[in-house]
Formats: sequence, structure tokens, C-alpha cells
Amino acid sequence: MKAKIYSFLQIIFIVLFFVSCDKFEYERPQDLIGSWTNPEYSRNAEGKTIITYKRTKSLSSDSGGIEFLTNGSLVERKNAGWCGTPPVVYNNFPGDWNIQDDNIMINVAYWGGMEQKVWKIIGVAGSKLKVEVVSQDLINTEATDATDAKYPTTIHRLSENILLQIRNDFAARNPTIKSSINQFGFCAWGEEVISGDVSSGAFTEEEAVEAVKEFVTRNPETGVIYLDNLRFKQISRGTGNSADSWIITTESQKIDNIEVYKTEISINIQNRALFFCIGHYYPDVYIPLKFNFDIERAKSILLEKEVIHLGWAGEYSLGKVTAKHLQECTVNLIIIPLKTEEKIELHVAWEINLIPLHYIYYVDVMTGEIIQEEPTIIA
Repeated sequence: MKAKIYSFLQIIFIVLFFVSCDKFEYERPQDLIGSWTNPEYSRNAEGKTIITYKRTKSLSSDSGGIEFLTNGSLVERKNAGWCGTPPVVYNNFPGDWNIQDDNIMINVAYWGGMEQKVWKIIGVAGSKLKVEVVSQDLINTEATDATDAKYPTTIHRLSENILLQIRNDFAARNPTIKSSINQFGFCAWGEEVISGDVSSGAFTEEEAVEAVKEFVTRNPETGVIYLDNLRFKQISRGTGNSADSWIITTESQKIDNIEVYKTEISINIQNRALFFCIGHYYPDVYIPLKFNFDIERAKSILLEKEVIHLGWAGEYSLGKVTAKHLQECTVNLIIIPLKTEEKIELHVAWEINLIPLHYIYYVDVMTGEIIQEEPTIIA
């Protein structure tokens, strides 16, 4: 009886061993023909991206995949547009493929143009295909060069003479306001603060909103070009001794429905006069027509990256970014102003929110550089 039990356990062990230890091999292009879906991403010891697909009868309607056809053509199913926030909308894109040595050479369309990829074949094992991403580039488009002279939009510090003139003009137009103009010519708490006089009385809410609109219209230093683009997210009246004051705050600027990071304008009214204006929009921002880094390529940069939080006790790690984290993340386009004392650069970036890790990375759509990162919680 014991011998039978041992034999049974040995059989189970052998079956599990061979099931769990897939041996990936590749002999001929015909091994690739068919549909491969549910891609899983990982990195090898050299940091190369590895993609593992599962063989299916056809491409799935709700996940990515690729189908290699016998005539050298292919169909890749992937994001239909730039937005990667669930639920993701997928679409089929045509292309072609061929084999050079052990590499799959792929030319395929995507939502913004054409893409050229080289995958090294690791092999096929049962219902799985495993490849190593050798290269992945966008081609046949004028705006995919990361050295595009128009990108990023750059605003330089003004000369002292020009800045003084702008500040004087702003003060003359706004005799009651205490805030001034920063070194780039925008409304802010500048190095020089104007001391204004405050009138008596109080605005109604309607009067306060109209006063703000009139202020924005006559002051280009707010960066607002079109009044119709102005939306208010807060209109609040003071209480007690501050009952005659208003705080009116706009929503962040949007350009082609892309939000510009932290560009709210906050205006304070004391009695019947504007007291200060902090924040501004950007009057002109260049957005490339085509991106070098689409969503999937930007996400692949983060794979296996260690996430570091800075808490009260110092730095601590939340672990590395996994393929599961990237599958569950939300992605949006956003414009990030990068400021120094001498200039402001306006970068278009993928905002990748790794929800389980409480962390956001911002990846430049043209260079693939992580230009900013931040936690979503205070630890």
C-alpha cells in the first residue's frame, strides 16, 4: 500500500516538475504562426524587457496581443489612443513581419503613426511564446525626433530692465494689488511686493467674479488668452472680520484637453478691491503631433524600478514596480513645467499612477526620461 502511495506521489512530482519548468525552444518561423495574447512583462538579469504571450485561437477583445499570419503580415491589438486609464479601448493595427537570424523584425501601425520593433525569440513552450525586446522605435513621422527644435516650450528669465518695466506697468494698472510679477513676467509673489490701498465695502459673489474676469482680461501677466477657457473651482467668502473678502481660484489650465500641472490662479479680493493674484497660465505651449514614447513603451521604462518613499523616519522602499502594477495603473497625458531660476521648460509627459504603490511617475513623451515623481500619500 505504501509503495503505491509513493509511486503516486512520484508521478505527481514528475508531472508538476515538467509543467512548471517550461523549456522554451525555437526551430522554425511556422512555430510563431497564430494568435498570441495576454502579454506579461518582466526583466532579465541584463535589464532587458521580456514579454511572454499565451497562444489563443484568436485575438482577445479586452487585452493586447499579436497575430502572425503566414503571408508575412500581422495584426497587433493594442491601445486605440494615447489614454491608458482603464477601461482601455483596444484596436487592431496592421503590419508585417519577417525573421532575421533569431529576431522578429516588425513594422506595425499604432494610433500615432508607425512603429518598428525587433524582438529576439527566446522560444515557444507549449502554449507560451517568450521574446526579448531588442529595440522599439517610431518611424515615418516628422514629429518623432526627440531633438525637435520646438520642443520643449522654453520661457527664459527676463532682463532686469524689461522686468522692471513690466512690474511698473502692472502696478499702474492695478493700484490696489499687493502681489507683483516674477522673473518670467507672470503673476506671483515676486521679489518686489507692491503696497496697495484697500477700498471699503464688499462685493457680491457675482460682482467678485466679474472683477476677476476684468482683471484677467486687462493683465496679460496672468497668461490667460481666452476668457472662455477660464473655469473656477473655488469661490468662497470670508467669515467674521474677513466677511468682506473673497478667494476665487481657477481650475488648472488645459491645452487640447491636456492639463498643465498645478497652474491654478488664486485671486484674493479685500472689500471692493483686488488684493493679490498668485499663479498663472502659459500663453503658448507646443505639443508634438507624434510621440516617441507611447503608453506601453513609457510603462516599460518603470518595470523593476524601485519605489522609494521619504517618510518621517527617512527613506524606505515599497518594493519594485511589477508587471501587475503596470497593468493596474492609470495613465494620463499632462504638461509639466520644469522650473529653474533661469528658465521654465514645458514638457508633455505620461502621468503613470501606480495606485497600489501610492506613487506617480511622469515620463516625457519625447525622450522617455522620468522628469518628475511624487508619492500620493504622506508617510
